[in-house]
Amino acid sequence: MIKIEITNLKDFEKKMNAFPGQVVEEAALVLREEAEEVMTRSKELVPVDTGTLRSTGHVPPTRRERNTVEVDMAYGGPAAAYAVHVHENIKAWIHWSVPGTGPKFLERPYVESLQKIPDRLREAFKRAFGGR
Repeated sequence: MIKIEITNLKDFEKKMNAFPGQVVEEAALVLREEAEEVMTRSKELVPVDTGTLRSTGHVPPTRRERNTVEVDMAYGGPAAAYAVHVHENIKAWIHWSVPGTGPKFLERPYVESLQKIPDRLREAFKRAFGGR
């Protein structure tokens, strides 16, 4: 037998109506935090010659539309002409490398972060519904 007791129907109804918005808000916060952590790690891995490429790494403002959240991470600006080449050119790293850096300097931390995101979102959703 399952028993559900609702002692304050108005409060319950208010929480249920606000739930989708709270979930999206919590998800946006988690994804933004994770993107910032990925970018920080990426800047530790990006090769540095003049420092221009590293200085352009950024996380633009989070975009939300209804129940969709989008967070980007990017390098570019004055380094746009070569950012993709440096990120993707694995062959160049056979001939020279800077210790601790390498190709896929944004992709590698991103892939690592994918393992943490489901748990972080689960906790955020619990918070959105009052810890229940």
